[in-house]
Amino acid sequence: MNADMDTSVSRPISKDESADLRVAFADLRADIIESNERTQVSNARTQASNERTRADIVESNERTRTDVIESNERTRADIIESNERTRASNERTRADIVESNERTQALYERARADAIIASKSSEATTATWVAETKTNRAVIFWALGIAVGVGSLLIGGVGLLLTHSDAITRLFGS
Repeated sequence: MNADMDTSVSRPISKDESADLRVAFADLRADIIESNERTQVSNARTQASNERTRADIVESNERTRTDVIESNERTRADIIESNERTRASNERTRADIVESNERTQALYERARADAIIASKSSEATTATWVAETKTNRAVIFWALGIAVGVGSLLIGGVGLLLTHSDAITRLFGS
């Protein structure tokens, strides 16, 4: 079928109608061309805007990437520095603990040695005291024995003197 014909009517188109249609189609074609040109201009502006936006996004991504890399490097450096400080602090703490343990061990050894010396001294003092006590006891008993003996002799002598005083007086002549 012919595109210029109305499909619902099968009559032929007159020259005036054909001319009107040609003018209408020419106007429509001009409108379409003008619209297409405006669309192309708008598309060109949109494309330019998209290119600028794309360039801005690429630049922003690069800045963000650079910032993230720098931030990561700073964070990494901070972590390394913090780890080194922690490691140094742990070493100092470990050294302090070792030193404290050594001092405690030395104090323990000194206290143990002092306790042993005190124990030995106490044992020696006790042994000396026991020996002195035994000696004193022996001396006391010896002295008591002598005193009893001397006392017995004296008592016996006095008794002898008293019983034999006449004979003694005669003997020494008084």
